[in-house]
Amino acid sequence: MASELRENFGDTSADQWVYGAGGTYEWDAWKIGLGWTHGDYEKVVGANDVGPFNADHDIFSLTASYALAAGISIDGVLEYSDYRSRNAEGPDYQGIAAGLGTNIDF
Repeated sequence: MASELRENFGDTSADQWVYGAGGTYEWDAWKIGLGWTHGDYEKVVGANDVGPFNADHDIFSLTASYALAAGISIDGVLEYSDYRSRNAEGPDYQGIAAGLGTNIDF
């Protein structure tokens, strides 16, 4: 059971269980990846001081990289985040993030 793997923190006995999975595939100059992370939080308090409540957080990521030359690549990420507080007064949100950058190895 997951509850056996949890560890209580501080005086509030709040705890968290976070895990994820992902993989990448590479061909020629391209590399793509897909990842997922899930967080299950118990007895958390929100930034608005509401709580304690239980919450779930899922993040899905799609990554891509293109090698321009030896040691130089262009990298990008597209990510979807879904946070559910499981409390009517707690914070819930969904968001999309994107990023683009370069990687230079020498």
